[in-house]
Amino acid sequence: MRMCAVTREKLPKKELVRLAVIEGKVVIDEKGKIRSRGLNLKPDLEVFDRLVKQNGIKRGLHVTLKAEEVEKLRKEFEEFVIGKSREKQVIRISSEKLNELLKVKNGK
Repeated sequence: MRMCAVTREKLPKKELVRLAVIEGKVVIDEKGKIRSRGLNLKPDLEVFDRLVKQNGIKRGLHVTLKAEEVEKLRKEFEEFVIGKSREKQVIRISSEKLNELLKVKNGK
């Protein structure tokens, strides 16, 4: 379990996005394995925006970012969250419906 730096909610590590510092730059730690200062966030743009507004990047990561760096990080965060949500999509279909679709596809 890890805690979101903004909402203070405790969630499983896999349900959070970790930001880490590498050579003075803030990056998204996709695998959660970067050995450096980091913080965890819920995968939500509103939470990211609250982090920025509350000066949480400077407080939590001890790094000061320029406005354009924050905007770039926000875009990367958004793309990562969208990609992660797509990975979790599961389509369930009954075997009867699947067979029906396969028959239509094969022209039977």
